[in-house]
Amino acid sequence: MSGRLERVLAAIDPERLKRTLLDLLDIYSPSGKEEDIQLYLEERLSQAGFSVERQEVEEERYNLRVTMGEGEPQLYLVGHVDTVPAWDLEEVGAKEEDGFIHGLGSSDMKGGCAAMVESWLALSRALQAGERPPVGLLLVVGEEENGDGSASFLEQYRAPWAVIGEPTGLSACFAHYGYLEAGFVTHGLRSHSSLPELGHNAVESMLRVLLHLGKDPLFNREQSEIVYSIREMRSSQKGFVVPDRCEAWIDLHLPPDRDPGAIEEAIRRIVSGAGRYIPGLDLSVSFEFASAGYSLGLDNPMARILEQSYPRLGLPLKFDAFRSHSDGNLFFAAGCQPLILGPGALEISHTPEERVEFAEVLAAARIYAALCLGMGERPGARGQGPGARGQGPGARGQGLGARGWGLAPASTSVPPIAHRLVAAFAVVHGKSHLHVTGSAETAIDVAVHAEIGRGPLLDIENVGMTAGTIEFGEMVFVGETDIGAGRGGSEFQRLPQFLRKRNGRRGWTD
Repeated sequence: MSGRLERVLAAIDPERLKRTLLDLLDIYSPSGKEEDIQLYLEERLSQAGFSVERQEVEEERYNLRVTMGEGEPQLYLVGHVDTVPAWDLEEVGAKEEDGFIHGLGSSDMKGGCAAMVESWLALSRALQAGERPPVGLLLVVGEEENGDGSASFLEQYRAPWAVIGEPTGLSACFAHYGYLEAGFVTHGLRSHSSLPELGHNAVESMLRVLLHLGKDPLFNREQSEIVYSIREMRSSQKGFVVPDRCEAWIDLHLPPDRDPGAIEEAIRRIVSGAGRYIPGLDLSVSFEFASAGYSLGLDNPMARILEQSYPRLGLPLKFDAFRSHSDGNLFFAAGCQPLILGPGALEISHTPEERVEFAEVLAAARIYAALCLGMGERPGARGQGPGARGQGPGARGQGLGARGWGLAPASTSVPPIAHRLVAAFAVVHGKSHLHVTGSAETAIDVAVHAEIGRGPLLDIENVGMTAGTIEFGEMVFVGETDIGAGRGGSEFQRLPQFLRKRNGRRGWTD
C-alpha cells in the first residue's frame, strides 16, 4: 500500500477540496430538496471520467453511486448531501474565518462529502485503472429525515464495509448508539383563559408528565447511560383559551447494548402510574421510530488500517461511539459493517454556529484514501459480516461508548502480581472495559491472575473468545476475552469486561 498511498496523498489538492466544500455550502439542500446539489456533484464526477449512476428514491430525488476497481466494492464511502432546514435563509452560504469554514451543513456533513469526493478524485488521478481498489462512492439524500436514500440503496446493494462521514472530529466510531423516538399527547378541556378553573389545561398536564418521567432513574442524567432530549412541545394555539391538547417529543439515544424495546416498555411502565399524581390525566404514548445500536469491536481490518495510517498521517487515533442517530444504523441492520468517521463536531451541528476546521476536512480526505487502498488489498475482508462471533450488536464487552472506559496498561515485563492489581482495579472501580496493551500472553496472564474474592473463575482454555465470572463481595465481574492469536508484543490487545451488581431476589442489574 505504501507506494500507491504516497501517490494518492500527493494527488489530494487542498485548493480543489476547499472549492468543492464552498460550492456545496452555497447550495441550499434541505431534506427533500436535494436535486441542485446532486446535479453539481454529478457534473463534478462525470467531468472526472466516471459513469455516475442515479438511483431514484422518489420523483426528482435520487442518490449518486460511483464505483472503481474490479469486482464488487469492498467498501463504500457514504455521505448524505441533505441538511436540516436553515435557521435563517439569508445566512445560508459559506464563510471562511481563521481556518474554519462556516455554514449550514459544514459539519453535518458537507465537510465529509467534500473530503470523500476529493479522495475519490485523487484515487482516480494517481492510479491506473488496474491499480484502483474495488470501492464505491455513495452520495445519498434524506438522511436528516427518515434515511430513505440509504434505505433505497440497501434494497439493491450490499458491501462488507461502509465509511459514513458524520462529524466525529476524526474519531473512529466502530460503535453506534441506538435511537428511540417517544411521543406524548395530553388532552384537556378548553375554556376561556380567564376561567381556567372551568377547563383542564393540557399543557400543565404535559409538564407534570415530563417532571414525573424525570424523577425516574432511567432519566437521571448523572447516573443513567441513556441520553435524552425533549425535542419539542406544542399545544393548541388558536384563541384566548385554556389549551385542550399538548404534544411533546423526546429523543432517546441508547448505548449500543441497550434494547430500544426494553426502554419503550420501561417508559410505558413509568407513565402508567402518572395518573396517581396528576389529576384528570388523559395521556397517550407512541413510539414511531426505533433503531438498535451496534458495536463492531476493534478486531477488524478497518481498525488495523487506521492503527497504521493515523501515525503515518501525523494524527492521534481515538476510538469512540457515535451518540446520534445516522444511516449507520440502517447499514448495520442490512448486514454491512459501518464505520462512522468524519470531520466536524456533532455538538454544533444543526445550529447557527455550525462550522468545520478545513485542516480536519483535508485530513479526512487522506484518511478515506488510506482506507480505500487498505481495504482494496484485503480480499479476505469480504464476507466478514456483522454477525461474526463477537462482532454483533449483542456481543458482550464490545460497546465502545459504554460507561467507564478503564485504561489499564500492562506489558510482558510486568510481573503477575501487577496483572492481578490491574484486574482488581477494573472491578473495584466499576470499569466496564479493561484494555491490556501487550502480547496475547499478557492479556491471558491478566485474566488468569485476576484472583479476587473467591478466586479465579475465568477459565481460559485457549486463545480466543472465552467467558467467565469473578465474584467480589456483592459485585460480580462478568468478562469475555477476545485477544486473538497474538500479533506481536506491540499490538493492541483488549480484555472487555462487564461489571454488574447483585440486586437481591430481583436478579442482575447493570
